Amino acid sequence: MGQQIASFERRTIGQLAHLAACLARPLDFLHEDHLSLPPLDAVALRRLAGQPPFRGPLNRAVSKNLGLPELSFGQELANKLETNEDTQIAVRLLQIDPALVLDFARHCAAVQLFPQIRSCVLKSQRKRIEDVLGKDAFLAAVRETPAFYPGLPERSRAVRLSDVFATETSASSPPEAETEAGAEAAAPASPADIHPAIREGLATLVAFVRSADRGCASLFSWRFPRSTAGEHIKAQVLSAEQSSELKMLLKHRGLTW
Repeated sequence: MGQQIASFERRTIGQLAHLAACLARPLDFLHEDHLSLPPLDAVALRRLAGQPPFRGPLNRAVSKNLGLPELSFGQELANKLETNEDTQIAVRLLQIDPALVLDFARHCAAVQLFPQIRSCVLKSQRKRIEDVLGKDAFLAAVRETPAFYPGLPERSRAVRLSDVFATETSASSPPEAETEAGAEAAAPASPADIHPAIREGLATLVAFVRSADRGCASLFSWRFPRSTAGEHIKAQVLSAEQSSELKMLLKHRGLTW
């Protein structure tokens, strides 16, 4: 196996090393919703993990509790990283900051909800969706969806904006990092919850990663709150057309792989 790994490109080896780090150090990588280790909750875990002697054992315990050692990241995945574009994108999405992933999700959601946005008769409702998705994503969707992304809106065809805003929740700020010894244990910045409209786009990203590799999809969905990483999202699938359009959207938004 060592000789086989040595034959891979440096980029592939780096990607495999990143995946190994995710499995070995979940406290650095996963959203706190997924870090409970009974009887310890996420807050207690992070407090203890701020002490160097506890950090290694706690990472191993959390990894085992989540079943991370059972995820298969071996020769098959390494081969796919060399040749398969979808797998390369999936692992790249695992490498970037969750805040940037959510920015991609906002743009994807704006595209998916474009028909509903276009048919809004109330200016106030259009303004609300623009505030949630961001002016850049809103305007990009208006300009680009008909020409570049005709298939993605099918994923959200049944969504009604009135229902989305009836169930919206306010995203709270992430907890501040612990100071001094606890600073090292701080989680990557991501909202405590994600607006239902943005979940439409994030669900598409999860579905794409899942189609590329289910182990990567588990890690990817665990980077976000439990409400976002539910089974109803993991079970979704993309058509070939939608997958192609999503890759185009990610490239247009600056993702490289």
